[in-house]
Amino acid sequence: MVVGGGHVGTRKVRPLIEAEADVVAISPDVSETLEKWAKEGRLEWLQRTFVPTDLDGAYLVFGATNDAAVNRDVAEAAEKNGILFNNAMGPDGSDFHVPSTVRRGGLTLTVSTGGGSPAYARLVRERLEDTFGPEHAEVVALFEDLRARVMERFPDNAARRRAFWKELVSWEMVDWVRDGNEKAIEERVTQCLSS
Repeated sequence: MVVGGGHVGTRKVRPLIEAEADVVAISPDVSETLEKWAKEGRLEWLQRTFVPTDLDGAYLVFGATNDAAVNRDVAEAAEKNGILFNNAMGPDGSDFHVPSTVRRGGLTLTVSTGGGSPAYARLVRERLEDTFGPEHAEVVALFEDLRARVMERFPDNAARRRAFWKELVSWEMVDWVRDGNEKAIEERVTQCLSS
């Protein structure tokens, strides 16, 4: 549940939808994005102010309004009902903090300052986004696909499987994936499987 429908509320809803959570947004007004998602059925929008009974059945809740009193009411109702609470407007009163996240396919990188400086976490996340491009999604997919071949080749030898991955996984492999050098990749895989 996200109480608040502005920019911050939208930021909190996005990863919940990506995680396929059942999301409820409560706010008299919401951003165009939240309104669109509500129309698409990706979230439920309660177009009104928060009341404590809204938390019935909730697992976690974000207080994401620009009204400290409303966020405090949400926090009190969450505590009373044993529901995890995050104050999206600052670290005070939060049961958990949400890290800044970079996703590249199966690779997830997170940065957290424990709520101390979301702006700094965002700065570091932006650097990670520049450093870890889309090729890293392909690298993870490649390694995932190789798991079956490795298990088939070394079914009863965990030490040999670890040695294979240690030999194969390298920045050079990332470069080959980024450059589309399938020949070099397959040669290295074959070499690692036969040694």
